[in-house]
Amino acid sequence: TGPGDVLVNNNGAQRIVPFDESGVVDIGGLDAGTLSLEIRASRLLSRAIGARTLDADETWDLGTLRLEPGAVLTGRVLDGETPLPGARVRALRRRDKDAALAVVMNDWIVATSADAGSFIVAGLAPGPHLLPFDPAGFASRVMEVEIVADAEPLKVTLDRARGLLIDCAPIRRCGSEARLLYAGSAYPWASSSAVLENGRARIAAAPTGEALLRLVGNGHIIHERTVQIGATPETEVQIRLAAATLRGTVTSAGSARPDRGIVELLVRAEVDRHRA
Repeated sequence: TGPGDVLVNNNGAQRIVPFDESGVVDIGGLDAGTLSLEIRASRLLSRAIGARTLDADETWDLGTLRLEPGAVLTGRVLDGETPLPGARVRALRRRDKDAALAVVMNDWIVATSADAGSFIVAGLAPGPHLLPFDPAGFASRVMEVEIVADAEPLKVTLDRARGLLIDCAPIRRCGSEARLLYAGSAYPWASSSAVLENGRARIAAAPTGEALLRLVGNGHIIHERTVQIGATPETEVQIRLAAATLRGTVTSAGSARPDRGIVELLVRAEVDRHRA
C-alpha cells in the first residue's frame, strides 16, 4: 500500500519519512541506539513497531507488514443550508500527550470538502478526535468528535469570518502580537493572530461567540482575557494595562552615588508578594 509515511524515533529525535505507491520502506541515515517506527498510509490504521536497539552498520529488515483498515468519518460542511466546498478538514494522527508534538510536526490526516460540501476523513482510530475546519472566507472551527463504527454523517455549519479590532494602551506594554485562541487555552495551536502596531491590531478571521485573546511579546504572554465577538462585521476590544512609574535616588553613606547606581525590579505574582 502507498503512498504513506513513517514516523521515525531515533534516540529521541523524530522525523517523518515518506514512501511511494510501491509500499517499500527504505530508511537510511539512522544512528546506532534506540529506534521505533510508526507506519501510516491513507485510509489505513497506523502500525507501531516497538523500540529496539540498533548497532552501527546494522540493517533491519521489517519483512512484509499489513495495515488494517481504519475508521471513516463522513460529513458535510455548510454555510447555513448551502454546501461549502474547499474547506480543509484535519485530524491529528497522534492524540493525548503527543498531540502538541504532532501539531509542531504538521502530522495530520487531511481532507477537503467537495462541491456538495461533503468530506471523508479515513484511517482514524476509534475514540475522540479533535477536528479543525479551515474554510477560506469563513471563521475556523474546532470540533471534538467521537469516532465510532457506523456513525451518522457529521453536519458542520460554519460562520462567516468577523473582524476583531484590538486597541491597547499604554503601547510600550502591549507586546508585538495579538493572538485569538478560538478553541481555548487547551489548544493554543488553534488560533489566529495579527501584528500589534502602535497598540492596535486587527484579526480578520474571528468566529462569533466567546474566545480567548492573548497579547504576546518576546515569546511571553503579557495579557489575556476572554472576549465576546458579536455578529456584526467588526468587534472592538479596548485593553488598558496598569502602568506605574518608580522614581528614587540611590545613595551611599547618605549621599547620592555619582554613578547613579543600579536598580533591579523583579515582578512577582500576587501570591508570591503575600509570601515575601
